[in-house]
Amino acid sequence: MDREGLQDLGGGVALGAVELMPVVEAELGQEAGVAESARTDHHRAWAALVHVFAFVLFVGLLRAETAATWGIGTWIGQVLGAMGAVLLLEAALLAVERVLPSRGLRIVVRVVVCSALLIDHQFRLETGSAINFEYLAAAWQQMGSLGGLVASGADPRLPWRLAQALGCLAFAAVVAPRPAFRLPVQGTRLALETAIAVTGLVLYVSGGVASGGPTWNAASILGLAPEPVAVTGEPEKLYEAPRISGRAARRPNIVIIALESTRASVVGAYGKGGPSVTPELDAIASRGLLFENAYTSVTHTSKAMLGLLCGTYPAFETRVRESYTRGNGMACLPHLLRKLGYRSRFMMSADGDFENFPGLVRNMGFGSWMMRDDLGGRGFEKVGYFGLDERSLLEPALDWVRSGEEPFFLTILTSVGHHPYERPGAKRKKGREHDFESYRESVAHVDEVVGELVRRLEAEAPGETLFVFTADHGEAFGEHGSRIHDLVPYEEGTHVPLILYGTEWLGEPRRVGGLRQHFDVIPTILEALGVRWGGKLPGMSLLDEKGHEFVITSCFQPRNCLAMRMGDLKFVYRYGFSPMQAYDLARDPLEKKNVVASLPRSLVRAAEERLASLDAAVVRSKEDAREQAKSPAPKSDSPVPGSRFRFERFERFERVDRSDRVDRVERRVPPIFKPAK
Repeated sequence: MDREGLQDLGGGVALGAVELMPVVEAELGQEAGVAESARTDHHRAWAALVHVFAFVLFVGLLRAETAATWGIGTWIGQVLGAMGAVLLLEAALLAVERVLPSRGLRIVVRVVVCSALLIDHQFRLETGSAINFEYLAAAWQQMGSLGGLVASGADPRLPWRLAQALGCLAFAAVVAPRPAFRLPVQGTRLALETAIAVTGLVLYVSGGVASGGPTWNAASILGLAPEPVAVTGEPEKLYEAPRISGRAARRPNIVIIALESTRASVVGAYGKGGPSVTPELDAIASRGLLFENAYTSVTHTSKAMLGLLCGTYPAFETRVRESYTRGNGMACLPHLLRKLGYRSRFMMSADGDFENFPGLVRNMGFGSWMMRDDLGGRGFEKVGYFGLDERSLLEPALDWVRSGEEPFFLTILTSVGHHPYERPGAKRKKGREHDFESYRESVAHVDEVVGELVRRLEAEAPGETLFVFTADHGEAFGEHGSRIHDLVPYEEGTHVPLILYGTEWLGEPRRVGGLRQHFDVIPTILEALGVRWGGKLPGMSLLDEKGHEFVITSCFQPRNCLAMRMGDLKFVYRYGFSPMQAYDLARDPLEKKNVVASLPRSLVRAAEERLASLDAAVVRSKEDAREQAKSPAPKSDSPVPGSRFRFERFERFERVDRSDRVDRVERRVPPIFKPAK
């Protein structure tokens, strides 16, 4: 019998024990009668113990399924850690019942635990990561998307399992004549509490030691994991708002197309993913510049778009603070191009309510925008839990291009490539084993739309057009345990396509080596326009043949993981929650063999210090932006419109009013940086 069969068999036995316990407890309660005998106490103790450990076994089997694709050490650690956590919870409840002997409290807590297990289990199956407080806080405003994520790929066995567990709880609440754990404080009960607590602690710590889990790692809490690297000295200044000097020598139209969740290896021109599903992008790459080693800044869409369009690292936090009213403080590409006479529009086929995207693009300086809720469907198929067929953007984009005479800056963010990978007009195959196939089909659909858009823009847009094709981030399918993208520091999550095409200024078509990052797009566009500028950005022109000495990508959850590539050497840093990892991408492009033990300790330590220093520098740059937002701007050449910035210390999630949005006709949006009163 395979492991999956054992899990199902074990789950049935565990749930059977859980369901029978209320009956056993009821019989024990009737037998007790008036007097409590020592024998009855022992019976109740054993009944309670079986009840607890049956539930713990059920939890462990759920966790075993979600960790099944990981290494054996992580698999064992995840199972032991989950079982230990539940035992510690049970011990805590027993202690609380000494003071508050409430049967209702126990039932409510157990129902809450079961409900949390349902959500966490499905989230782990879909992402390979646990839901934690950071995710819950960020998801509070986005319940529709989180619910869609949990429901979109539900394991058909899961509802039956949890229906059994919840039915058991309801039966216990109605039938059991007294709380299951109403035992004497002395003797038997004290021994039971101690046994449960000690066993839970041992399992929990053992799980942390076995897996080195990045978030709920008891080994780290107890000092058994390495400490994060301390940063000494003043953090480096990463960012100073760029300022335009003089006029542009050239003013081509500029189009940036960001492909949702599209890793470099799925684009045929990169030659890494089997038969190509991207003939349009492949053809474009053959006529332009393809950058072989380009990386995103953060493995999450809203944060990655800030890195791409504002030229620096966003805040390393799950809150998209940059979408709040006056919450950006940066001079982004639309701000700079506006000074050069460009009109700008941001378009995406996803729901604008997700992470307050209208506020985000407004703060980045776009003059107008259009999102799924502005499109009104237009007869196109809804895709996934917040997307729309990309073809819905074609006519509105072309209408806007035709509507003005100034050079234009158009940014398009696709959505079909996002989980759950539904291609319009096709029925998605259920089951995670089909996810990668569905993903390739969704990428193929986006490729078709991109090809049509480029042909029509070339035919209808006046003058030259510089096209930039990239992705917000990649996508994972359990290659290293995690799925989707938010907590994926490996190549499948961080390495993105990057292609430039369309103007003679680029020179001959070619493949370009060197390390590149999204930050390089702004310096490249400003160079293409022949404009002088001041300030400080972490990027450089993509036409610099050498590229960066190193590039760094952050996971979405703060202080969870950073990835750094230096030449062919790739480091993964976990902030001390687990040891540093290193991979030789020249020999091991799939990052299967951790070679950190073979590297000089001084090199590993230097990499840790560099990564920790970047984290501190990002914090400093965001604090500097907030201070700048409080102070009067320079009298001339302000980095963004307005004479004074103001940063609200206690921001609130504020959605942009629909009256500020556009349909087919552009409406100018008032500057967001208003003079402070």
